[in-house]
Formats: sequence, C-alpha cells, structure tokens
Amino acid sequence: MVDYFSELLNFIKKDEFILNIIISLIWLVVIFLIKWSIYGRITQSHSLSKIEKVNIKKNINSYLLVALFFILIFIWFTQLQSLLVSFVAVAAALVLATKEIIMCVTGGILISISDHFKRGDRIEVDGLRGFVIQKNLTTTKLLEIGPEINSQQTTGKIITIPNSLMLNKAVKNESFFSGYSINLFSFPVNDFSQIAKIEEDLIKWAEEICQSYLEVAKTALHKFSLKEGVNIPSLAPRTKLILVEHEKIDVLLKMVVKNSEIADVEQTLLRKYLEKYKV
Repeated sequence: MVDYFSELLNFIKKDEFILNIIISLIWLVVIFLIKWSIYGRITQSHSLSKIEKVNIKKNINSYLLVALFFILIFIWFTQLQSLLVSFVAVAAALVLATKEIIMCVTGGILISISDHFKRGDRIEVDGLRGFVIQKNLTTTKLLEIGPEINSQQTTGKIITIPNSLMLNKAVKNESFFSGYSINLFSFPVNDFSQIAKIEEDLIKWAEEICQSYLEVAKTALHKFSLKEGVNIPSLAPRTKLILVEHEKIDVLLKMVVKNSEIADVEQTLLRKYLEKYKV
C-alpha cells in the first residue's frame, strides 16, 4: 500500500498537468470554504439588515471569483506561456473591447477601498443625485433625488451608474456626518422690501426645526473635524442672497438637517413660506 502511494505521488510530481489540476481543485475547495464561512457569519449577524446581508454576500462572491481567477492564472501560467505569444494580438483587442468593464471593476475596487460612501448615503456624481441602494463591483444604483437642482424629493426612478464614472468625476457625499448633513434650501423673493423679514422668519423656522437635534449634530461634526483635521463652520441656521438673474433674487437658507428628514424639512419650510408671503 505504501509503495502504491509512493508511486502515485511520484507520478503526480512528474506529470505537471495532473499536479496543477489537483492544486486547482484544492484552491476551489479553499475558496468554497472561505465563502461558506463568511456567508455563515453574515447570516448570523444581527447588526445587518436583510438587504445589507444580500449586498455583502454579492460583493464577497465577486471578490472571491476574481481572486480564484488570478490564482488559477498563476497555477497554470507555465502551461499558458506557450499560448501567450499567439494570444497577444487577441488580448490587445479584448482589452480595447472590454476597456469600460475593466474601468468599472477598477472603480468598484476604488470605492470599496476608499469607503467614500455606503448604502443609504446621499451622493451626487456628475450631476446625478440620489440615495445609494446598491453598490457592487461594476455599478452603483441610486434612488434619484430631483430632478430640480434644489429638490430634496425622490423621483421614484432608479439610476444605475457605471463605477468607471467614479474614476474621473467628483463624488459628493451629503451623508458623511453620522446621519446629519448641511443643506441649502432656496426661496424666491418677489418683494425686495421684505428681504430682511424673510431672512428673519426663515432662520426662526429653521431654529425651531433643528433645535431638538442641533447639539447632537454639533457633537457628530466635531468628532469628524477632529478626525479629519478640518474646521467645520457654525451649524446655526444662516441665510444668504443669490442674484439669480436681473431683478430676481433668491434667499438661500443653510441649516443642519437629519438625513432621514431632508424632504420633510424642505416641504415644511416651503409651505410656511408660501402661506405667509403668497409667492
């Protein structure tokens, strides 16, 4: 029996093709066990929602498949070497043909490494705004906000953004301050003589809205400023005037808002403003 196994072992060592098959199968089993172990931990986690668990599992599966692909390439590199020269032209053509896919995957890896935003955050990319509802290796899905530039309402439309866009466009994250954000609300002015009164009312209404969470927001932003080494301006509601066009002025109200209440706050302020000033 010992001699049999010795002969079998020697045969495998001499035959590189069979050895590579065995090593490949071992790696397949290892990847499967890693996936099974991680999936088990995710399933048992009580801190994640069902949607978060599904998204994480999808991302884990994508990363493990990519890892397995490169491992198999490394294992079979010697056998593939003789074919590489023949496939150089084909590979060049494939790179050109799949350039966008490669850039999408690169963008997805960049997003995962930088952790610039997560599911549920409000972001803006190349003029597209929305709540992140899913992100994977190639695309990011948003629940659209807009379409007006100052709108805080969702449209019900889903925007799918290729991750390649993240490589050459700025990404704005409006949810970076632990559930709070600093927002601008615009109000048109018809009677310029009432500008001072309008600013006074807007600040008063804003203070009434945010007084219940202003101190908590200040603490959250203070922690962020210490961590990042930047100074955050005052969170007290403020106004500024914007000359939109000739003889047309808007009052901008800047205030801190809970991310979950931005649309409600916008509607509350707008209704109070319209009711009092009949714009």
